[in-house]
Amino acid sequence: MSNVTISKNAKSKAEKYQIRKKFDKQVRFLRVNPQHNSLNLKPLKSMSANGIWEFRIDRHYRGLVIKRGTNSVEVYDVIKHLK
Repeated sequence: MSNVTISKNAKSKAEKYQIRKKFDKQVRFLRVNPQHNSLNLKPLKSMSANGIWEFRIDRHYRGLVIKRGTNSVEVYDVIKHLK
């Protein structure tokens, strides 16, 4: 993925949940290789029609991305993983 932007909301939630290092690592993988196994990138089931995808940060948290163009996505939120 050539262009990955991160919203202020996503950054602040990563800080709030104390997972900023893990978040930054996964965003690096997203930029270099979106198919990296540790990302487990997939469409969000309830929002797949809207082009919203999720990636794994760790067992408990997920990052949400939305496609903004051909090779551009925005990481716009960090959520707790629903099991």
